[in-house]
Amino acid sequence: MYVRNIRHVTTSETLNNFTYVYLGFCASTIAVLLMVGFAAFGGIVPFALVTLLVLFFLTTSPFAALVFFFFAMLFQSAIISLFSPFYPSRAVMNAAQGITFGAISAFSTYGFFFIYKLPRDKDLLTGWLHKWVIILLGVAVFYFLIGAIQASPLNATIYLRALVAVPLQIIFGYYITMKLGIGKVFLVLKIFTFCAIIYGLFEVLFPASLYSLLNTETYFSYKLENRWEISSVNDLIELGTRPLFNLAIFEDLGITFLRISGPNLHSISYAYFLGIMSIFLFVRKHYVWGILALCLLAAIQAKGIIIVLLMSAFLTIVRHFLGRTTWRYTAFALLTAYVVTTITYGIRVFDYHILGLIGGINGFAHNPIGHGLGAGGNLARETIDWNNLTFGLESAIGVMLYQIGICTFVFVAFFLKFQQKVLIKIENAHLNRFRIFPIMFFVIVFNGFFQEEAYNFFALGLAGFLCAVLAAHTEQQTILQHMTKATATNDQKW
Repeated sequence: MYVRNIRHVTTSETLNNFTYVYLGFCASTIAVLLMVGFAAFGGIVPFALVTLLVLFFLTTSPFAALVFFFFAMLFQSAIISLFSPFYPSRAVMNAAQGITFGAISAFSTYGFFFIYKLPRDKDLLTGWLHKWVIILLGVAVFYFLIGAIQASPLNATIYLRALVAVPLQIIFGYYITMKLGIGKVFLVLKIFTFCAIIYGLFEVLFPASLYSLLNTETYFSYKLENRWEISSVNDLIELGTRPLFNLAIFEDLGITFLRISGPNLHSISYAYFLGIMSIFLFVRKHYVWGILALCLLAAIQAKGIIIVLLMSAFLTIVRHFLGRTTWRYTAFALLTAYVVTTITYGIRVFDYHILGLIGGINGFAHNPIGHGLGAGGNLARETIDWNNLTFGLESAIGVMLYQIGICTFVFVAFFLKFQQKVLIKIENAHLNRFRIFPIMFFVIVFNGFFQEEAYNFFALGLAGFLCAVLAAHTEQQTILQHMTKATATNDQKW
């Protein structure tokens, strides 16, 4: 049987599932320690062999795959940081950071063939999702080859990971829910969110001790080489301390906070995770944890995700009280005003996100076909001329326009259509308390104009994963009915 029935999960089953998550967490810790250790002490080839072996075994167990993916996504950087004094070069450390991408590639590939075997119907996502993912991966591979030849194989690989992260997470979310059911998926998400919040609280209260334990100063000295000189934990704390929301008025008042980076050691990505999962916690009625997540979000001082949350909440209210038609016009009017206002203000204050978007548009105008993955972007910092920027950076849309040209609209069209389909499915299934997630996905798509991180694993990828989980949940019974009917027909033939 491909799909589990949707049913109530008893208390004893919840305890058993919690035990499995705990064991999976411990096993994932050991697995990532082994992978990162082989990278640090053995080099890239032993690391690659161990990683392939681990991922091969994980694909045989959907539950283990789910636990490992979220563990790697959240904690791989912390473990890499722990081993950072032992890396022979930054290139080896960069290779070790590919664990999450390797995991999602392996699991979503398995999921892709699983979905291919499911019944297809015009009302199901299976056929539509299968067709679109083939198109998107074909585009990504084409521009990867161009970038690898014209730019750099390493840079092209890094941007390939960024480009396909969202479609792969959508495939994985749909597949894993069909195999496990939404209850187990939500339990894993809840536990890992609790762990991420606890880590953030420790970082707020004991930053120096945590950074010293994880050798974080060495990790960031690798990551920020040629830009910042970091030789001690105090240097790292000083670098991360800034006025509240980077506003001059708070700087004049001397109100500063340490911008925490979370277990993934990236402030903006951690902020997106906390913001999206805070909504998940509130919807699931874990109010205290949701408030803690929002407090940590305030400590990070990330304006982008806060704007996303506010607009998502507003548009959800509009959808609820004024209906679909009014919502559609309100959403596009609000987001268009947001984009135009932000661009206008950004040009006036010389904001580097807006300059990066304009650079991407300039590059697109000169070459609408695209320059290939790895061209431009943040990896080209040493060549930046802010007064005459001709390539995209610090903007997901700007980078995509520069790298994959006109095919940017193919990806955006997929995102918007996917959001629309999931939102309608959720409402038709009377799961209205969850409709904020496809609406949030929609808002993050537009926020990609101003943040390159908006389309990574923790932002649009995580929102897409949740949307796919909900879509699969609404389609389980229909797929079961199709399969039961097909089985009965075959029995009659025999």
